[in-house]
Amino acid sequence: MEFLFSDHRLDTDRRELRHGLRPIAIEPQVFDLLVHLIENRDHVVSKDDLIAAV
Repeated sequence: MEFLFSDHRLDTDRRELRHGLRPIAIEPQVFDLLVHLIENRDHVVSKDDLIAAV
């Protein structure tokens, strides 16, 4: 699945974040955190929920 925002693309299948065509290096936990926040963007995510997800 791909999420597009601004000039960025978050590809969950490839586990990569890109700005335009350029890949952005991020740690696996940071990637998982971004995915969780994007998937739950409709509501406030608690600290405990973040810890459990990541």
